[in-house]
Amino acid sequence: MAVKQYVRVFQPRYGSVLNSNPEAAGRLARRWDMPRGATSAGSWYIAETLRAALLESVLRDVEPDENGGVYLDLALLAKYSVQWVDRTVPGFVLRLEPGFRRHVVSPRNLALNQRWDAILNTPLYELTHAMAGLVQLQCLAEEPPVVLPGISFRSRLAPADIVYVMYDPPLKTSEWAPAGKPIPLLSVEGRQLLRDVLAGLEMVWLNDPALSGGTPPAGAL
Repeated sequence: MAVKQYVRVFQPRYGSVLNSNPEAAGRLARRWDMPRGATSAGSWYIAETLRAALLESVLRDVEPDENGGVYLDLALLAKYSVQWVDRTVPGFVLRLEPGFRRHVVSPRNLALNQRWDAILNTPLYELTHAMAGLVQLQCLAEEPPVVLPGISFRSRLAPADIVYVMYDPPLKTSEWAPAGKPIPLLSVEGRQLLRDVLAGLEMVWLNDPALSGGTPPAGAL
């Protein structure tokens, strides 16, 4: 991994921006015995852009109407903050986005490449957990054994952007430094970040608290 700045959307209830989520069940999270023999790990998701970080978390399920209007779950947003982090030394990650993937999967192996394309796009995260476990077991079977540090992939909802899941262990927080302070997503600054990202996606936040008082959509309880 390059020495540069990344961004993370995280839940402060698990700690600071450098703390992993021990209960994460997102794409390529490692879960116990998925498959048999695989071990679980905390997940630490970061992205190269704010757009990807938000789309892979709190904006993952938004569905714009015909005019680009979207309603966001304010209760969900209240759980999250965003913060930038700096990688201070070069590191390692298993790169599975197209192009870099050919270092570990032959471009002639069409079946395996298609399998990875499907795993990196499926909404069934359990399938991705099993695939991450298989990768872990394959790495441990090497001589000498390799401890899987994490996996990079293209965001499903922002294909131009790269997302990373780092595993804890072996995550070393000493190799990272927080940049600035955490920004709660429902703070004034956090809401503006959400508006900017949505605008770049040609979407409008219909229940924006600043504009509507957070009024829920018609018919909602």
